[in-house]
Amino acid sequence: MHVLFIAGLALEAYPWNMPLDFLTIFCLAVLAVLQAGRWWCMATLGENWNVRIIVVPGEGLKRSGPYRWLRHPNYLLLVLEFVFLPLLMRAFITLAVFSMANLLLRQRIQLEEKALAQDVARSGD
Repeated sequence: MHVLFIAGLALEAYPWNMPLDFLTIFCLAVLAVLQAGRWWCMATLGENWNVRIIVVPGEGLKRSGPYRWLRHPNYLLLVLEFVFLPLLMRAFITLAVFSMANLLLRQRIQLEEKALAQDVARSGD
């Protein structure tokens, strides 16, 4: 999905001439904060961070860093990225299409929750 997103941005926003206005500066600032948030998530998970659904048996849920407040902060950051990058590049069709595609994240979150619940059930026995 990320490859299609980047391709959509590149094609729709070509020739990539963005005005230096409030929207551009605001989007750049938000994207910088989102990247800091992503690094915070990765640092909190440490060696357990990856793009696959892997549960380390007995490890339990992270309850530090951004995981203190949100169950899946990285996905929130991803959804916001899929909003602010197209806004930055004035790629409104890409924004609409991939906002709908982000609904697939619900399925991913459900799979992660199922894997975590199975680990909790195993460790509780």
